[in-house]
Amino acid sequence: MTAARAAALGALVVAAVLVAAFAGYEIGHSSRDTAADARAARRAAHRTAFASARAAALKTSRSTGYSKGFSDGTKQGAKDGASGSSTISGSIATTGSGSGSPGNCPSGQYTSSSGKCAPYPAGYGAPPANSPEGKKKIKSDPSCQNPPPPPNYKGPVQCNNP
Repeated sequence: MTAARAAALGALVVAAVLVAAFAGYEIGHSSRDTAADARAARRAAHRTAFASARAAALKTSRSTGYSKGFSDGTKQGAKDGASGSSTISGSIATTGSGSGSPGNCPSGQYTSSSGKCAPYPAGYGAPPANSPEGKKKIKSDPSCQNPPPPPNYKGPVQCNNP
């Protein structure tokens, strides 16, 4: 092998290495993310992390809040029930489910034999005929008077509304 041939072969090898290096550089450079792609990826990761953290916090806080409210309500109820607190009387009087003067219960309730307002019995849809509200309805509505309820009747007021 002559010196000229060896030099040509060496130059060919160097040229091949340079072409391969340049091609590798271009392939690597063209496939990397741009600054915009990197920003978009960071935003997506931030949204995902925020959403999962928010969902976990909501689940924890809802559970904690329910437990705390239940325990506080139980304690207050036991305290009010044991002491006859005005908190109970005040809240019952405002909702209309407490005691009032007979015949003055809110709509959908009647004065029970204990003197307290109670909801109509299941399936009635009207106050019992022997309650103050029932007697008031019988007197004020002519369709409830014909025929009148039998003596000692304890069922619901029954009117003949056409």
